[in-house]
Amino acid sequence: MKKIILLLLLSTAIFAENKPDFSVIDTDGKVHTAKSTNDKFLVINFWATWCPPCIKEMPEFVDFYEKYNDKVEILGFDYEDISIQKSQDFTDGFMINYPIISMQNNKDEFKKFKVQFLPTSFIYDKNGVLIKEHTGDLNAKQLQEIMGLK
Repeated sequence: MKKIILLLLLSTAIFAENKPDFSVIDTDGKVHTAKSTNDKFLVINFWATWCPPCIKEMPEFVDFYEKYNDKVEILGFDYEDISIQKSQDFTDGFMINYPIISMQNNKDEFKKFKVQFLPTSFIYDKNGVLIKEHTGDLNAKQLQEIMGLK
């Protein structure tokens, strides 16, 4: 029995994906790195202004971040090649309370995530291990359940 449990643990460790090493600048000029997001859950959410499901989930992310920002970091990656000002103007309308990362000055970092559909979210545990890759909109309750938060 111990051998089976050990094999399961090892296979999980082999297939688990760690968050990529990244360094991005948000629309306020603050730098966020893989290291600076340690010790918190990390949600990297790819979205665009023209994407209805992306827009639908934004208020959910705002509410979730307001409640759990001491345990969770959310980085919203605007997956469009638009100006930082346009990205800020758009997110200001939703009163976004988490950092927004513009593709404008972070193109190489965006490529590390190999996003094919929007919205797509990568959710990492406090140790940087990917616990969920989700395509489609998410709500606060789903985020809470994925992270096991109460």
